Amino acid sequence: MITLKRFEENTQGNDWVVGDLHGCFGLLKALLREINFDEAADRLFSVGDLVDRGPDSAGVLNLLALPWLYSVRGNHEQIALDTDLTDNDSKAYYQSIGGSWFLRAPKLAQDAYRKAFADLPLAIEVATSLGPIGIVHADCPLPTWGQFARTLEDEDTAIQLQMMAQWSRDRIMRGNERGIPDLRALIVGHTPRAMPEALGNVIDIDTGAVYGNALTAIRLWDLKTISVGA
Repeated sequence: MITLKRFEENTQGNDWVVGDLHGCFGLLKALLREINFDEAADRLFSVGDLVDRGPDSAGVLNLLALPWLYSVRGNHEQIALDTDLTDNDSKAYYQSIGGSWFLRAPKLAQDAYRKAFADLPLAIEVATSLGPIGIVHADCPLPTWGQFARTLEDEDTAIQLQMMAQWSRDRIMRGNERGIPDLRALIVGHTPRAMPEALGNVIDIDTGAVYGNALTAIRLWDLKTISVGA
């Protein structure tokens, strides 16, 4: 189901959002140490693309079982859901973008991955003292977050905007600085950059960890970014 999941303000600890992981879970552990992550009080949100291309995509179920981690559904999770396992062309495409770990898995494991990915929302909204933060994989497909949130209440309508939310690179490629006026910030990934990049109040934190570059997280109360790795 395509959904928006809302979270109340965290008054006990810090909230962080991490960029595209693509199976680089060892690097995530290093990042959590760097930010002194407190599992009892802090929360970690993800912009999606937890899997594919990297060394440990098969460990994603263990990651999603962590009680303090919450992720939106990226385009790679969506591809795992949409791949037709009876069609060679569909499987070949998924393999070409890093899905061999999934295609090699036993059917029971594939079913478990797909269930976990289907349960991920398309978007997350986190309350902060300075205003709401939106999290989506690629971009907010409408001019305001409120419009997008209302659209997600109707799944038939939401499907029409799902591809843009999970795939669009238009804002980043065009340098569009208009931003999302009813959010404090929108945190996205999907398009790898050499360093975190802000366009208006839209912040791309995918710094290409799976390509040998840094993994980045952003702290929500002050929008400070911290990176580990190359």
